[in-house]
Amino acid sequence: PFRPAARRASLRPPQRALPRGPRAMGQPCCRSGPGDGEPLGGPTEDLQGETGKAVKTLRLRPNVCQSGLLLLSYLAWLVFMWGLPFWSWYFNDKLQMFNHKWVSDDSGPNNFLCMTPPEEMHCSDGRRFEDVPIVQWRMNVSGRRNVGCGCQQGILGENACPQDGPAHQYSISTYISAPGGVGAFFGLLGPSIMAMWWVMEEVWHVVQPSLCTRILQNVYLAGFQVCFLLFSLASDCTYAGTHNEYNIFSLIFCWLFNFTFLYLACCYGPRRSNLAMLVAVHAGFVLCAIPLSTLWKNFFSHHGWPSWLGLHSFFVFECTAATGTFGLGPMLLLFGKVQEFTTPGTNE
Repeated sequence: PFRPAARRASLRPPQRALPRGPRAMGQPCCRSGPGDGEPLGGPTEDLQGETGKAVKTLRLRPNVCQSGLLLLSYLAWLVFMWGLPFWSWYFNDKLQMFNHKWVSDDSGPNNFLCMTPPEEMHCSDGRRFEDVPIVQWRMNVSGRRNVGCGCQQGILGENACPQDGPAHQYSISTYISAPGGVGAFFGLLGPSIMAMWWVMEEVWHVVQPSLCTRILQNVYLAGFQVCFLLFSLASDCTYAGTHNEYNIFSLIFCWLFNFTFLYLACCYGPRRSNLAMLVAVHAGFVLCAIPLSTLWKNFFSHHGWPSWLGLHSFFVFECTAATGTFGLGPMLLLFGKVQEFTTPGTNE
């Protein structure tokens, strides 16, 4: 079952020595190394002796403390995002923050946190806002009618009934339109965005891409951050058009950045790292969610299904796409593996 290395090499059929490595193929994206003959975790020495280089598998992840903090922040962001309907109900209604009032003699405004009258709240599912049971409960508890969590009111956006139109019903943008939602969403996501810059440098250290590739990857990531900033500043209830446009632009820049890792992995040797696999897995989330959300908006949402899933389907598709988009940076940094080629007896 386990033959000596020399014996295994002798059993292979004779092969003509061919140029190997990305530079030999005219691809200046990474430094040359052995061919693509062994998967990760394979032998640490080139058995055919064509290159005289040793193979060392490197993990991209930082130290244990940094890895733990990055993983915890990403998981906390996932729990927050996927649980937005629950968190909105919990903070606005369970804790009765809709009825919270700032009271001060020397500062203001001294108003309730949620104070939009029901005639200004329009439910996308056709119901009257004042007829919704949770709204009637708010009126009874507070003794007032203006209990709607309008634009930028409440800890999170209104959850009593959908506010995003018949094609969307509920969306991430509505829930994070309030200051508390914006702060939690982007605060928890911050370490994952930093991980995108971090993993880029770690991959560059091993694969040695060309200057052109480095510039493009920097431009893509910087473009994503600028568009994502504008997306967060323009909430959907204040600048809806700008909010939607920069949402699209940020996704485009982010995936141009993500797919450069696929390009680098192919140049370096697909079986010499697991970068291509990680990119493909996360791209699968997005490629499934976006077509499904488009089909839902154009063909199914007008049926007006009153179930929870029917009203939150677009929200679920959004969360799926966001999971795939923003999860790649942390996953590459935490679980990425690349084989580095070094000359035996040296540190190079």
